[in-house]
Amino acid sequence: MTAMRAAWAAIWMGAAALAAAGAAEAADWTVTVGGRAQAVTPYEGAGHTDFVPIPSIQVRRPGDPDRPTFPGDSFGLGLIRFHGFSMGPAARLRGSRNDNGNRAGLSSVDTAIEAGGFVTFWPTEWFRLHLDGGRGVNGHSGWVGDAGADLVARPGRWTLTAGPRVGFGDGEYMNTYFGLTAQEAAANAKVASIGGTAYAPGGGRRYLGAQTTAAYRLSPRWQATANFSYHRLGERAADSPIVRAIGDANEYGGGVGVRYSFGWSP
Repeated sequence: MTAMRAAWAAIWMGAAALAAAGAAEAADWTVTVGGRAQAVTPYEGAGHTDFVPIPSIQVRRPGDPDRPTFPGDSFGLGLIRFHGFSMGPAARLRGSRNDNGNRAGLSSVDTAIEAGGFVTFWPTEWFRLHLDGGRGVNGHSGWVGDAGADLVARPGRWTLTAGPRVGFGDGEYMNTYFGLTAQEAAANAKVASIGGTAYAPGGGRRYLGAQTTAAYRLSPRWQATANFSYHRLGERAADSPIVRAIGDANEYGGGVGVRYSFGWSP
């Protein structure tokens, strides 16, 4: 996970530079920086979670509403905004899969970087729709997409969100993480023990799940945050001998963190 942490740090620093440059064009912007300790499944079907530090940054223009953040989203930069819509470039990272231990005999997969874009729509301040997607430029060369909807409630100092999530992948992506050649099936003891054979899942639904978040405003500048998510791999992914023998079709995630907001007036 060292490569993933380094990549997140690079993305965050780049976002900070862009935010500062944009903020210099107008006074009274609001910048929110934060970090959280997050339990993540390093790659889909891994069967285990890793704890990683994840930084975050959000920049609001004068007059923009203070909206919650959603840990499951890709990292996006909203360059176009109008009438509740926000869209722009986006990137996502996935951890590597090595060929050690229970994975001996399987093909390793490098840390994946996916580059693409996102669209978010707020028809009201209590409901959000989000879609992001991209193509792997490292680790895999497939296309992936993730979509979700969220209800938002703000009782007192709390901001609470909850909603469904769904993800899709093309054949290139699905075969990278869930596919198996006859040689791999024979070489891996765990897969061989369940009678696993060559498997090519093809494109389709990667998972179906849900996510919930909670933020508590400790003061006008400080917030404490928590989140929890659950994904169930789609049938084509869950039926992979790799998942059945080594991984898990059920994936859980969660984390806690803090956020700090301040005004920017150059």
